[in-house]
Amino acid sequence: PTGSGKEVVARTIHAVSRPPKAPFEWFVPANHEPALLDSALFGHEPGAFTGAHRRHVGSCEMAQDGTLLLDEIGDTPLAIQPKLLRVLETKVFRTVGGERDLRLRARVIAATNA
Repeated sequence: PTGSGKEVVARTIHAVSRPPKAPFEWFVPANHEPALLDSALFGHEPGAFTGAHRRHVGSCEMAQDGTLLLDEIGDTPLAIQPKLLRVLETKVFRTVGGERDLRLRARVIAATNA
């Protein structure tokens, strides 16, 4: 349930199992506009859409060699769920507008209040 310490547990798992400087990336899908969710999670390349003037590193890439916490995963919009499932199954993702696959080299912890 909300307030039960899901993030604290995830940070503890991260702290006891990764090098001290490994990144911990906390991502809440509901905190992002649905149209920009792909970009926030996977990143984007310049020119991928109007206003994309420079490369943006998404949470999947920010968490490399560390931990990615997908918090409140139950609130993830249906449109992105198949993409996210594929990333979790294959450990491969592509930035929006990207032409090459990137490896997800991070522990993924998913949490929900439901």
